[in-house]
Amino acid sequence: MLITHPKVEEDLADAVKFFDSKSNIVGDKFLQAVETADEQIKENPLRFHPYGNRFRRCNLRGFPYHIIYEVDGDWIGILVIRHDRRQLPRF
Repeated sequence: MLITHPKVEEDLADAVKFFDSKSNIVGDKFLQAVETADEQIKENPLRFHPYGNRFRRCNLRGFPYHIIYEVDGDWIGILVIRHDRRQLPRF
């Protein structure tokens, strides 16, 4: 089961708004990259490299963004979608 933190929706909307201001095509491609990453995470949650002690990081293909998520049994929690240069605390 994939559960998304409420802040992720805000992060995603901000990124899409930015890319749409450049080109609707780029905004659509960004959303596609997020959807593809979500599917890959669901299919094999341990595929991506560890980030700290409890989390994993999935880089978005074609964009300088990544997804930080947590795996606990059948439960997968998406915590953030962030630009690679944005500072994040180490978990």
